[in-house]
Amino acid sequence: MSTSEIRTSLRMDEDLHRMLTEASEEHGRNFSDEVRARLAASFKVESHWQGDAETHELLIAISRMAGALAMFFGEWHEDPFSAQAFRMAIDKHLRLVEPKGEPIPKPKTEFSMAEVFRVSPTLDAISGVLVMLAVPSRVKEEPR
Repeated sequence: MSTSEIRTSLRMDEDLHRMLTEASEEHGRNFSDEVRARLAASFKVESHWQGDAETHELLIAISRMAGALAMFFGEWHEDPFSAQAFRMAIDKHLRLVEPKGEPIPKPKTEFSMAEVFRVSPTLDAISGVLVMLAVPSRVKEEPR
């Protein structure tokens, strides 16, 4: 142990300890190194986040919902029931946190997304463009 390291004690439930132990074995490192790596990575993600706090919280919430769903029913991307439940959960969460009022397009730049992508600025059109921008290689068919 170097002089700059501090020894600490940490309590955790058995399931978390088991998951960390399994992960440390998978990564070929000891338990303490696995915990340190994961803690450091969590701060690295926070420091590289470029968006606003509300979007960051939304991403964390979506990740937590996906994890809970996987634990109890299955991964959303492998099971049709889980996929539909996940979609509904995200929609319910967004309805809780979205701003109230009429959804009227208010472009923030000289050229709106609607003009650039040659679509009318409807909710359906703009949401479709956002999906294409987010994951262009996975867009194979029109969403249901």
